[in-house]
Amino acid sequence: MTISKDDDKSLEAFTRKIILQNFAPQIGNLRSFIENDLQKTLEGFRLILSEFLSIGRDLAKVHGKVKTLEAAGFLPHKTMPWQSFDEPHDKDDIAKIVKDYYNANWGRIQSEMEASIQLLNIDSDARLAFCEALRAHGLGMYRSVVRNLMCEVERLVRVELANSDFGSRQSQEFLSLIGHLPVGYTLDFDFGTWIYLRISEHIYKSIKDPQERERFVQDPIPNRHAAIHGIICYDRFEHSLNTIILAHFLFHEVHLVKNRLSKPTA
Repeated sequence: MTISKDDDKSLEAFTRKIILQNFAPQIGNLRSFIENDLQKTLEGFRLILSEFLSIGRDLAKVHGKVKTLEAAGFLPHKTMPWQSFDEPHDKDDIAKIVKDYYNANWGRIQSEMEASIQLLNIDSDARLAFCEALRAHGLGMYRSVVRNLMCEVERLVRVELANSDFGSRQSQEFLSLIGHLPVGYTLDFDFGTWIYLRISEHIYKSIKDPQERERFVQDPIPNRHAAIHGIICYDRFEHSLNTIILAHFLFHEVHLVKNRLSKPTA
């Protein structure tokens, strides 16, 4: 049997008629989606992409400020005068801006940090030691701040986690543990990830020779081994402030881990 062109046209017309009769609403909805909803969806994607790009630009600015601050010899912290870093400065200018700002505003900053530490689930000795260090810093007793807080971090980790699944740990082991916890544990503290990455390979490294000691002398972030064993005298403003920021971060991490351990498992 041979199908003619007329038959083809008739079959096509019949098929079109059946489709229009049975699927007209769906076709209309599809056309409406293409003309309206799809356009709105694409516009939504454009807005989302624009927001991501904006966030990316903001993060790039923050990253640039953090790197500038680190070059000047300071760990990042929410109490820093971040608005002062919008304009380009060399590291010496940044160091002077930071020191002048903290000296002029230390009363307020000290109160903010004291209030923050009182919210942490850590023992009273740690809270008192931290507040004493803040007062010592304000009096220019920088050497005592470094030595006392370095020892207090050791004590707090050992005492607070002694009865946990982690057992009695040194703070060096605790710092390593933080690196294996979900990223939220460092993100929960402002600039926590930056602080962790900066100190994780520095603070507990043993100093074994004069050349290595000289390298650590030039680093404004104190080394626990050098501070506690008297290998380096950390007696400058930046040594003290960086130790306070370091202790604030580690106390906060102990607080988070302690709370996690206290939750009943399903």
